[in-house]
Amino acid sequence: MRGILHAWHQNSVSRGFPRRWPVKYSFESLKIQDYERFFSQDFRDGFSRKQEKYKTPMQERLYCTRVIFVIPADHDFVIGSSTAASKQACGTFLGSKRSCLSDVAFCHGCTGSVCSECSEPLNGAKMHECEEADQGVDPFREITRGVDYQICPNASCKMKMMLWDGCNSIVCQYCRTQLCFICGEKPAADHFGVGKCPRFGKNGDSRASHDVVDIIDRFPPLELPLELPRSL
Repeated sequence: MRGILHAWHQNSVSRGFPRRWPVKYSFESLKIQDYERFFSQDFRDGFSRKQEKYKTPMQERLYCTRVIFVIPADHDFVIGSSTAASKQACGTFLGSKRSCLSDVAFCHGCTGSVCSECSEPLNGAKMHECEEADQGVDPFREITRGVDYQICPNASCKMKMMLWDGCNSIVCQYCRTQLCFICGEKPAADHFGVGKCPRFGKNGDSRASHDVVDIIDRFPPLELPLELPRSL
C-alpha cells in the first residue's frame, strides 16, 4: 500500500505528470476513487483538476491568458509601498474549448474572463472580435516527415517529435502512444522485419538494420546429425 500511495503523490507533484498519466503501480492503472480514504479533500480536488486537464487534447485546452501581478510570498503587501510585484499570465486551466457553451470563459483563479475561442482576455467595456490567428512560419516545412520528424498518430495529441538516433520504436512523451518513427504507425510484432521499416537508421540508409528474427524465419532450422562424425 505504501508503494501505491507513493505513486499517487509522485504523479500529483511531478512536472512530468502528462508522461506519468494514468497513475500506474506494477503496470496496473489505478483509480483515485478506490483510494479516496487515504487522501485529503484538497489533494483529491487538485488531482481531479490535473486529471481533467491532461485528458483534454492539447489543441482543445483553454487557459486564462490575463496578466496578473504576483507578489512574493515572503513580502507583506502595503498600499503605496515599493513592494516588487512581477507580472505573469494567470495560466489557469479553464477546460475544453469544445465543451464551453458560451463565448466567454470565466476564470476561477483570477476572477477574470477570456474568449472561449481565441483565449484573448476580455474587457467588459469593449466589444470583442477574434482576430485571425497568426500561424507564423512552420519550422517543419523544409524537413521530411519520417526522416527528420514524426507526428503522434493519436488524434487527440498530434504532437510533433524528433529523433536524433536510436531505435525507431518510440513513445510519445505527451500521451504515451507507441509509434514507429519512420511511418508513424503503431508497430506490430514484425513491424521492423526485413523489407519493412528499419529498427535502426532510416529507409535507404546503408547502416539501417532490421530485426534478425525475420531473417531466421526465412530459413529452415538446421537439423543436427543424430551421430556426430568421428574425429580423424
